[in-house]
Amino acid sequence: MLAATGLGVYKHGGETRGRYRDKQTLIGYKDMVSLLKNLFRVRKQKSAAINSWVAIGGILLLLMLGWLVTSCSLQPAASITFPHIHGLAFSADGSQIIVPAHDGFRVYENGAWRIPAEVPARDYMGYSAVDAGFYSSGHPQPGTMEINPMGLVRSEDLGDSLIELGFEGETDFHLMAAGFYNHAIYVINPSPNSELQAGLYYSLDDGQTWTPASASGLTAQPYALAVHPTDPNMVAMATGGGLFLSVDYGDSFSLIGPPNPAVAVSFSPFGDSLLFGAEGIYQYGLVENEMTNLGIPALDSGDVILYITISRANSDHMAMATANLDIFYTTDGGDSWQALANNGQAQ
Repeated sequence: MLAATGLGVYKHGGETRGRYRDKQTLIGYKDMVSLLKNLFRVRKQKSAAINSWVAIGGILLLLMLGWLVTSCSLQPAASITFPHIHGLAFSADGSQIIVPAHDGFRVYENGAWRIPAEVPARDYMGYSAVDAGFYSSGHPQPGTMEINPMGLVRSEDLGDSLIELGFEGETDFHLMAAGFYNHAIYVINPSPNSELQAGLYYSLDDGQTWTPASASGLTAQPYALAVHPTDPNMVAMATGGGLFLSVDYGDSFSLIGPPNPAVAVSFSPFGDSLLFGAEGIYQYGLVENEMTNLGIPALDSGDVILYITISRANSDHMAMATANLDIFYTTDGGDSWQALANNGQAQ
């Protein structure tokens, strides 16, 4: 039984809810666009000549505001840090690497890091990217009116708005995952709440109903979950005793490979293999049942890999993040790696 493993958290390192800002925060870009549109509606009641000048002034203001927002989000690498790393994912088109970093997102695109200026700086935990956004848990940005903890949420716009799926004010799910295409959600509930006892549960309907999973055969401390992108019955778990795989919705697990500690786990984009590891990355083919060792950059002594992700646009593009807040990126299947962050400092 899963409860016997002594669940812990080791990776801290629906109503649609819009953004909440405190009084000291500048108005958002989208809010300014809305204000300008309202301004134009009022001005239409005045003469055409005045309307023309107001429209020109509004367009200029909008252009300047857009430049300001873009400039603020494109900060020099030296000013961008990663207090923690709570996940790692490529965007659906492979053009971005997205990192929830304790105080909002960091996005790597076109060879540079940026901090999205238009979205709240929430502390996302259990971040799991899907084809239409992401699922997560965690805590709101300090100073907002959002409920803490957030419970289970979903977003389709990089966190600009959240869809609440339950457990707000009750539970922070550190260990959770969702299937990229099927949106099957698996969570390890750390303690009883209003609906669930402690243990492993899954939902196939966006959190409306939950089914407990026995997790028989799993005897080691779990560190991470991964859900197959298309088969909702298949879930993998990285543990202190190796990688375990279930094909029956988590009711039973079998050890895959040697019983070496595994901290990171991820399915390949189309679900034909598993990537997992701690001090190295192993790839297990689910069709041929064979395991290979992928090349990785040299890690600091005592460092371990926390997250692995593969681009759906190009399977040779991978990224990994470590406990020491290092981030590496490869475009040749692991033959060579580029450091994108070192000890929490963007490169």
